[in-house]
Amino acid sequence: MKNLTLILPFAIPPAEFLTDFRKSLKMPALSQLFAGLEQTSTHSIDDFSPALPHEYWQAGMHLQAPVNSPPVAWHLMQSAGIPVTEGFWFLLQPIHIHVARDHLVLTDTERLEISQAEAEAFFAIAAEVAAEYGLTLQYGNPQQWFVRADKWCELRTSTTAAASGHNIDIWMPRGEGERQWRQFQNEIQMRWHDHPLNQEREMRGLRTVNSVWISCGAGQHLPSFQNSVIWSGKYHADQHPVLQVNTLSSHALNSDWGMWLDQMQTLDQTLFAPVLAELQSGKWHSVTVLISDSRKLCTLTCKKVPGWKFWQRGSLEPLFGAAA
Repeated sequence: MKNLTLILPFAIPPAEFLTDFRKSLKMPALSQLFAGLEQTSTHSIDDFSPALPHEYWQAGMHLQAPVNSPPVAWHLMQSAGIPVTEGFWFLLQPIHIHVARDHLVLTDTERLEISQAEAEAFFAIAAEVAAEYGLTLQYGNPQQWFVRADKWCELRTSTTAAASGHNIDIWMPRGEGERQWRQFQNEIQMRWHDHPLNQEREMRGLRTVNSVWISCGAGQHLPSFQNSVIWSGKYHADQHPVLQVNTLSSHALNSDWGMWLDQMQTLDQTLFAPVLAELQSGKWHSVTVLISDSRKLCTLTCKKVPGWKFWQRGSLEPLFGAAA
């Protein structure tokens, strides 16, 4: 029988709201799933890690004092259907940086709301700059581009998810190639600054696309990346055995805990209820739920509760306990 793994970034509730969430969070399906909890493990990283715990897990990396973002650019390119056979490639993302009182802050990329047409127009400009710097750019999708920069192979970078909402100075690239990267980034910023597309976005009340972010550099060596399917909002009977649910991340990164609470309770009906039914019917031998926040990853493995243990009831304490 198969095992199902559910990856839920930012499903660990914030510790400061635990008292309120214990009263208001109602998830009967997840509670009953936890009734069959057999194994729990927790791993933590520091507050200034260059990537989030679930990003390292998916890349097959141990969460032990990581100093760089996961080297998954090659994998992301292959997933996007981009043929790649040589070179050192980075993930390049269009972003919005806003000015706080005394520092610059990276805005959550999920809230950039960039269309395909806009992304292609901005990409064309960035590609011109790349050519001037002797770099190669490839387009993946509106939020994922790729740059080949063999001379920057020692550059230490951070993911946008790790840096979102923070002073970007802490998460800026460091090491060999840092100066050249900043020059390349600044040139793109200048050409995008007064672009008509950004003027139109401002008129529509949208954030401008005013910079790019580099991360996840990789050469030919690929880590043991854990392939997954992104949750579409509906559970399917033939579901892939590794399912990643990203609907909580933006709410958590922007401290919108009311929406986070609503989304968790929606997931109980749309995801955990059908998963529980399939576990009880015998489709899955076990269900592993990976929950995380910005520094901790907790793995909870559950099995079917035998019918004769009719008195065994679950609770959300494994979820709340992860926040302690």
